Parts: sequence; structure tokens; C-alpha cells
Amino acid sequence: MPVSSSVMENTREPFGLDLGAVAMGALAVLGLVLTVALGVQALYLRAAERERDRWADRQRPAAVSSLQAQQEELLRGVRWVDQEAGVVSIPIELAMERVVASGGRP
Repeated sequence: MPVSSSVMENTREPFGLDLGAVAMGALAVLGLVLTVALGVQALYLRAAERERDRWADRQRPAAVSSLQAQQEELLRGVRWVDQEAGVVSIPIELAMERVVASGGRP
């Protein structure tokens, strides 16, 4: 059954615009804008993560060398472990020399 021209005119604005087509176009533009915004945000977050990793890599050597220096000091230095119990920490080389000098007795 053919649609009369008066029914067709009821779906149009006074200026001859099809509201359904305008709404679909607006939704398509909104979808495109949202897609671009999410893409830009993803790119930003990935770049920020890479920058954080690069910054951490630059900071890591200083932290590692500081930690190694502290560990070397603990290994090579003489210090009290428990002064009340008379327990000291001495370098392994010195401990081995003392064991050898004492004939294998600690």
C-alpha cells in the first residue's frame, strides 16, 4: 500500500529535515568523537607508562649502587650483631684466617 504524502510530511520538520536521519547522524558523530577520545586517552596512558619506566630505569642505578655499597660495608666491616651475647660480624676472609690459625677450631 503506497504511503500518502501527508504521512511522509508528518515525519519532517517544517524545513524539510528528516529527524530520524539527523538523529542517526548525530549519534554517528558522537560515536566517532568518543572513539577518538578513547584512542587519544589510550595513547596518552601508554606514553605516560613508558615515561615512568624510563624515569625508574634512570633512578635504579643510583639506588642499586647505594644498596650495594651498604651491603659491602656490612660484609667487609666489623660490627656488633648482639653486644650483650658477645656476637660480632667480621669479614669472611678474616674469619677464615682465624679458623686456620687456630687449627680449625672456631
